[in-house]
Amino acid sequence: MMEPREGEQNEDTHIMTSVETILGTGAYMEGTLKVQGDARIEGHFKGKIQVDGNLTVGESGRVEGEIHAKNAIVNGHVKGELYVEEKVEFQANARFEGEVECKGLIVHDGVTFDGTCYMSKKKSQRSADFLMEPGETGEPTYAPEPREA
Repeated sequence: MMEPREGEQNEDTHIMTSVETILGTGAYMEGTLKVQGDARIEGHFKGKIQVDGNLTVGESGRVEGEIHAKNAIVNGHVKGELYVEEKVEFQANARFEGEVECKGLIVHDGVTFDGTCYMSKKKSQRSADFLMEPGETGEPTYAPEPREA
């Protein structure tokens, strides 16, 4: 068993700092990847990715799982959930299957998009809105204190 490297949390979780290319063409990785800075995926990744900066999935890149990033550029294949704080750009060769949640969206000609995009509210808020009755505000209500006779 290998000893954890500096910044690495455990065997399946890797933390990198400001590395442009993280997973090269022909490489395969499975697990959880946490990146401080920008990341680029040109290989195949399966699992969860958390990027503090910008994530690029290159033309040869394939990601299956859950992605969290500040911004994302996709020119490869992404299958799963994509949670982006700001903007997602799907370039001409991109294939997307799943759910994307972002503030801004750019979709170029040639993109295959099979999924759902939410831009107005976070998923947790949409779920809460769905469960409310018409006219409810989401604020807690309290029953009046019983009066003593």
